[in-house]
Amino acid sequence: MQINDHEIFGVDDAAELMQESNEIGTKVLERLLAESIDPENNKKLKRWGITEAADMIGRSPQHIRINEGKGKRFGLPDKDENGKRVYSLDRINKIRDIEGTRYLRPKGSDCMITSIANFKGGVAKTTTTIHLAQKLALDGLKCLVIDLDPQATLSFLFGLNPDIELSEEDTINLSLTEDPSLIHNVIRPTYTDGLDLIPSNLSLQDTEFLLMSDNINKKLGNSISRLKSALEFVKDQYDVILIDCPPNNGSLTLNALYAVTGLIVPVLPAITDYASYIRFAKTLSNLFNSREGNKSLKYFRILITRHTKTTSSIRAENLIRHNFGDFVMSNSMINTVDVQNATSEIKTIYERKALGSESKSHKRAIEAVNAVNDEIINAFKSIWRTEANANMSKIKSAKKKKVVKKSSVIRKKATNKNAVTKRKVK
Repeated sequence: MQINDHEIFGVDDAAELMQESNEIGTKVLERLLAESIDPENNKKLKRWGITEAADMIGRSPQHIRINEGKGKRFGLPDKDENGKRVYSLDRINKIRDIEGTRYLRPKGSDCMITSIANFKGGVAKTTTTIHLAQKLALDGLKCLVIDLDPQATLSFLFGLNPDIELSEEDTINLSLTEDPSLIHNVIRPTYTDGLDLIPSNLSLQDTEFLLMSDNINKKLGNSISRLKSALEFVKDQYDVILIDCPPNNGSLTLNALYAVTGLIVPVLPAITDYASYIRFAKTLSNLFNSREGNKSLKYFRILITRHTKTTSSIRAENLIRHNFGDFVMSNSMINTVDVQNATSEIKTIYERKALGSESKSHKRAIEAVNAVNDEIINAFKSIWRTEANANMSKIKSAKKKKVVKKSSVIRKKATNKNAVTKRKVK
């Protein structure tokens, strides 16, 4: 690769430069992934000590110890190299199920299909998605995450090297362009118990164009309703489905927005990002008006992300809150070094172990991320309770009508019988 003599800022062969950049970069990514996973070539979620595990289970450490051991309810405990008890999420969930402490989405409520979307890049969409997904799983809920971004950052954070390890058959592509039922084939478990993934890679760029094909449209219908059709096949298997969107208003993003019952819009506390959201809202208005009837959302919130707590960011936050009120989440995703360090290690803050002096700041970062995630999860639980109660009321009402109808039929038969008897007497 030679630099031009007459133009030292350029190259003679741009294609060669980009190819070499890709090859060098791919090798670096492979090395970084290798450093972030265990010797068996798999990413693993951290394990917890008995105090943390007991808190997650909803029982005391003493209760856990009493019920662990050969022939006991919880079986033999796992131990680390120092002989201390440690608990994987899988084991924690099994104990939750034995104890009956795992939260179960109430019968009669529906899966929350939620997109994290904004047409502007760099607003922490992927960071928000993966941390919310893992927190849902840590709380014992069943979650599916769909990566719709061809850049595949989310898939990379889950330990995949998308453009090396995956083909288009491993992505959502064929479910959108050929047969929605194929979605079953591309769901894969992650290293987090209860959390599944549909990954992405660069091939989804082609999907954007395929969705506009007249032939495909005639076969499968509206080009922006494909994801909604595919999710019908799997939504009942999950409590929450999260969709990480690309930073544009292309076919993939529109598919996500058409399918959702919940929408979270990450917005940076800056005037330029405020302006970007206003334009995004106009696009959403046009999209939702194009549907038959009104588009309702069970959950909608603006999430302020990467908050630096500077004077300018606080001023922008106040502007956002003043204009959009209760639709702005109470908690913000603060810009912490710990989250940045975790990302640089291809981890989430839930996976990263703090070292020495980092422990206090790491704890504060965990608390901040949890505050955001818990606010969302608690809202979902409230929505589920309302749905379940409404469904129960419908069932009771239907039963009551059935009883009234049956009583009416019985009375009518009795009246007819009496009339016949009277005629016979006469």
